[in-house]
Amino acid sequence: MSEKTFWNGEPCKAKIVRVIVGKPQKPTWWCAPYEGQEREAVRIDYGNQTFYIDNEGNKGWNKVKSGGSPWVGHKSLPVERELP
Repeated sequence: MSEKTFWNGEPCKAKIVRVIVGKPQKPTWWCAPYEGQEREAVRIDYGNQTFYIDNEGNKGWNKVKSGGSPWVGHKSLPVERELP
């Protein structure tokens, strides 16, 4: 049985994945040092969007499991590609 996950309090599909970090929006963005490296993330499919948040320390997964509230912080993650 799959676990229930949420974004902004609404049901979403979410999965823990391994990714290659993509190009940051700015060189000062928190993830800039990780560009090109493998990292654990949570892929979120919400409505017609797919996006990724960082899962260091299981923080991303805890967010989607606890309701996905906008009041709970997360770190968006640019993704070059998802690994198999």
